[in-house]
Amino acid sequence: MGNKKLLIGIGAGLFVVFLILIILMASGKNNGTNNQVVLGPGTVTLWTPIGDEAAYAPIIEKLQETDTVLNIVAKNPATYEEDLVNAIASGGGPDIFMIKNDWVPKHYQKISPQLYTKSRYSDTAKDFKAMYPAAVANEMIGSGGDIFGYPATSDPLVLYVNQGMIDDYKVQLNNTEDGMSDEVASLLLKPPATWDDFKKVVKLLTVKNGAVVIRSGAALGTSNNINGAQDILYLMMLQNGTSFLSADGKSAVFQLQQKSQRGDDVYPGLNALDLYTSFANPASDVYCWNESLPNALDYFTQGKVGLMIGYASQENYIQQMDPNLNYEVAPLPQVRQTLSPSGFSQYWSWTVNRNSKFKKLSWAVISSMMESKSRGDYVIATKRSPIVLEDLDSKTGNTISGQIYLSKTVYKPDELKYNSIMLKSIYDVTHAHQPIGISLQNAARDITALLQKK
Repeated sequence: MGNKKLLIGIGAGLFVVFLILIILMASGKNNGTNNQVVLGPGTVTLWTPIGDEAAYAPIIEKLQETDTVLNIVAKNPATYEEDLVNAIASGGGPDIFMIKNDWVPKHYQKISPQLYTKSRYSDTAKDFKAMYPAAVANEMIGSGGDIFGYPATSDPLVLYVNQGMIDDYKVQLNNTEDGMSDEVASLLLKPPATWDDFKKVVKLLTVKNGAVVIRSGAALGTSNNINGAQDILYLMMLQNGTSFLSADGKSAVFQLQQKSQRGDDVYPGLNALDLYTSFANPASDVYCWNESLPNALDYFTQGKVGLMIGYASQENYIQQMDPNLNYEVAPLPQVRQTLSPSGFSQYWSWTVNRNSKFKKLSWAVISSMMESKSRGDYVIATKRSPIVLEDLDSKTGNTISGQIYLSKTVYKPDELKYNSIMLKSIYDVTHAHQPIGISLQNAARDITALLQKK
């Protein structure tokens, strides 16, 4: 009888061990080796092209407590993509690298993603969506739920306002016989919140002699001397409610008639290109910019432009060039009475190289960098805007944080080629004087061909 009880006890014990092994095996199968967050002895290398290497000092110090060494390699931004592609193609490259948000469709095969897992306690894709604005989830989560990277910061488009020029204009008006009207005073009291008000301010500030611009109310309209001209056009298209892709994702549709937010039949893409290029059209009442003027950012730092749309990171350059410039950084103008305010941001994510011999450790390092304290220190050190939802102080469209939250995205199978096509559509209108509709149709044709090559 004693032996029988002993055998039963041994059998029960073996069953428990067997059950535990099954659970562990299933867990390993579901999570994948690069999903297990385990820091420990080892060395990983991270490539960065954005001049943020000094911001990693607290992270490096923290990782040393677990005997994890993080080596930061600063790369030349002008050759970073080419250097990265060549290194990975040769079987090497860093363990962790930074990838720009609109590079993912082109380079996702170079990534060892964080594999999708789901259990009764968590769902990695669902958790990611709860962590970030919708645009980030759209770009960083693959069709199977795998995650291609984690960003900590964002670089949103913002409105730069030359307050010194506006103040000088107010003084000029007040010294005239009629003085400054209440309407103008109200208009210049704060940065323009709508494109209608933006155009009114442009007309007030611009001084020109025929086609010669003496003082520019805004830097907009061209493709050659405005940083991120294509991104500003994307912003305008998105704010107008433009759909970019057909339902099957194989054709561009931004040139077609579409339904507005209020159900009207409109051409939102054409309207956006018309708005953008109108500022460089001598026949337009908002003409204020042309191809012969200097680079917009440099001209703004010289105090010769009233309004400029640019990336928030460009403020560092402005302050370096003229720390005494009297300017303001404001939220972007929106379409009047819009039902869907929108911003436009770019960001860099940390991801893991498919060639890394330390994938599990690399993802663990990224997880450590994304912890609240480390992430916060990094955001402050880089002087960039946060992107994680809990770090944003607003979700409304009339704030910069809110516009990061409301940012929309444009799918680009090849970022460089896509941007070049859209820049050409601007150039064809402003330089070649091609009708706007034809320029947009040509861009749609070329982007459709690009989509069908992927």
